[in-house]
Amino acid sequence: MNQQISERDMNLLCSALLVLETKNEVKKFLTDITSPTELTHIVERLKIAQRVLKGTPYRTIAKNLNCSTTTVSKVAAKVLHGSGGLQKGISRLSAD
Repeated sequence: MNQQISERDMNLLCSALLVLETKNEVKKFLTDITSPTELTHIVERLKIAQRVLKGTPYRTIAKNLNCSTTTVSKVAAKVLHGSGGLQKGISRLSAD
């Protein structure tokens, strides 16, 4: 499968998520569209990102979440040098 996603396909996914109205609808959508492993990886990345933004040391994150420091470093790179989406999403979660 091609690793690059087209702008059109990304817009399709974003639009599908944006039309959902409740957490339950989003949960059902994500459960239907991803495998259990894919969903586990997404949640793991979110937890890593939260801890990176709190300033938790990478080795501590890896130990607490039972993942590799390589995974933590890859997620941290996206958090710190990505498009800002993770930071915005996590900051909005914190505001709830």
